[in-house]
Amino acid sequence: MSSAEMQAARKDARELEQALTQALEEYLRVDQASLGGSGLGADPEQGGAKLQRLENAVADLIDKLHAHIERMEGMGSASNQSVAWKAQISRLRQFLQSSQADFRRTREALRHKMESAALLQSARERTNFSEDDVHQRLYEKEREGIHSSMKMMDENIGRAIAVQDAIRSQRERIRHATGRLMNMAESIPGINQLVAAATRKKTRDNMIVAAAIAFFLCLTLWWIIS
Repeated sequence: MSSAEMQAARKDARELEQALTQALEEYLRVDQASLGGSGLGADPEQGGAKLQRLENAVADLIDKLHAHIERMEGMGSASNQSVAWKAQISRLRQFLQSSQADFRRTREALRHKMESAALLQSARERTNFSEDDVHQRLYEKEREGIHSSMKMMDENIGRAIAVQDAIRSQRERIRHATGRLMNMAESIPGINQLVAAATRKKTRDNMIVAAAIAFFLCLTLWWIIS
C-alpha cells in the first residue's frame, strides 16, 4: 500500500466522518418543534417525507463509512499496518458505533412522536373535536385506566389481608396443638414409672410363686426318701 493511497483513504474517511456528523446533527434537530406542534406540522405527509429523507441520508452515510472502514482494513492487511493506521481505524469504528446508536435512538423517538401525533390527528378528524377536547378525552381515558388499576390493586390487597388472617388463624391452631403435645410429653415420665412399678410387682410375685413351688418340691422329695 503506497503512501498516496493511505493519504487518499484518510481524506475519504475524514470527509465521510464530517458528512455523517452534519447529517446526524440535522437529524437530531428534527423534533416536535421542527415538525410542528403535533409532531407532523400542518402537512403530515410533508413532515413524514422530510423525516424519511433525513433517515435515508444518515443510513446511506453510515453504510458508506462502514464499507470504507472495511476497505481500509483490507488495504492494511496487504502490508504492515502502522500504529497510527490501526488507531485511526479503531477511532473510526468507535465513531461509527456511536453514530449508529444515536441514529437508532433518535429514529425510535421521532417515530413514536409521529405515531402519537397521527393517532391524535385521526381521533380529532373522526370526532370533529378540537385538540383541547381530544386531549381532555385522552386524559379522562387515562384517568379511568388509573382508577381501574387502583381498584384492582385494592382487591389484591384485600385478598392478601384475608390470606394473612387465615395464616394467623392456622398459626394459632398449630400453637394450641403444640401445647397439647408438650403436655403429653410431660406426662410420659409418670406413665413410665407406673409401668416400671407394675413390672417389679409382677417379678416379685413370680419369685414368691417359684419359691413356694421349690419348697413343696423339696418337701415332697424328703418325704419320699425318708
